[in-house]
Amino acid sequence: MHATIWVNTKTVSGDVGQVVSIESPHTRTGKDGNFLILSKELKKPPFPFGFGTRVDKFNIVVATVDKSGKKEIDINDLQKKKIVVTIYLEDIEKAWQKELQHVPPERFQQEKELREFSGLQAFYNYCFTGRFSAEVTTVKDGCDNWELDYIIKKHERYLENYKKNIEEKGYSLIFEQLASLYERKGEFKKAAETLKKSIALMESKGLTKFTVWQRNKAQIEIKIEELLKKQK
Repeated sequence: MHATIWVNTKTVSGDVGQVVSIESPHTRTGKDGNFLILSKELKKPPFPFGFGTRVDKFNIVVATVDKSGKKEIDINDLQKKKIVVTIYLEDIEKAWQKELQHVPPERFQQEKELREFSGLQAFYNYCFTGRFSAEVTTVKDGCDNWELDYIIKKHERYLENYKKNIEEKGYSLIFEQLASLYERKGEFKKAAETLKKSIALMESKGLTKFTVWQRNKAQIEIKIEELLKKQK
């Protein structure tokens, strides 16, 4: 579950926008589907750095691997002590259709892939740094075990859904990220096998003839050896 507000501050240099995450670390729904977001105070920049701040949008997104739902909260409701909302989940493909309804049909799949890839980068970054997108403060130790499993599944689904495009582009980063996630979970053999796929993809596209890719390949091969030793 992810909740964000869009804040706009007037400054002497013009309006400055900021996206701020407001849910507590590791917030997710319980077995009954309920979740709680505690109140949070946002400090306005002092004059003369800022002279007027407003909240433009408040969104809450709830998602599983296969389903997603989003709710935009009325800004006027922020004055209330408590807000109760109901978010209905739907098939992830239907959710994408709504999210990208403004995109021309011929660009839909490309835009969807780009946004999913961007989401994976945010998840991966959060898992290892504790910082997700525009998070104000980092979450200690990054993702927990439940979130790690979720992020791994999202990477695996991306590889399944865009296998052809990944092979055509020779885009091996997704394999390297997934290998790091497997390693964090302690699945060293899976991590090693995934890195081997990364090398195979580079070789199939002729990328290893370039110096930068030769260095990358050498580093990956060393990492594979380390993982296999851990497996033993």
